[in-house]
Amino acid sequence: HLHGMHENSPIEHSFALNLTALQQPEISFFTLWEQNELLACGAIQELSSTHAELKSMRTHPKHLRKGAATEMLKHLLLIAQQREY
Repeated sequence: HLHGMHENSPIEHSFALNLTALQQPEISFFTLWEQNELLACGAIQELSSTHAELKSMRTHPKHLRKGAATEMLKHLLLIAQQREY
């Protein structure tokens, strides 16, 4: 994910989180799978008890334009709604 971000965005405009940052308690990381194949991933970062930010959404290149990103976004928004952000 970071490699792809740095290929397409100047470093000063790339806000993707590395693995260490994704493992922090305020980050919830999710993956979308079809059988044994990873389709997409995404994360949500809690900024306060009422505010969060979507982070690190990415679709595997083999699964672009198949709806994986839409499903991931729906899931992240559902999590935000359940947590009342």
